[in-house]
Amino acid sequence: MGVRHLLSFSCSPPTLSLLLLLLSVAQCGYGRKVGFLQNFRVTWSGSHVRQLEDGSSIQLSLDQSS
Repeated sequence: MGVRHLLSFSCSPPTLSLLLLLLSVAQCGYGRKVGFLQNFRVTWSGSHVRQLEDGSSIQLSLDQSS
């Protein structure tokens, strides 16, 4: 009876809701650093796009016809 009592617990609905909210926020806050080209695709004049700082930022250049 003692082991069964330790494994069972009950939560009130507000407590359970708060616990689920905290778990979902913790999952959303976890992320990894990805480069610009992993999120976007350059479709025009790719030679005018230069990645800086391991892809976390880019530099765009213009020529006379741009």
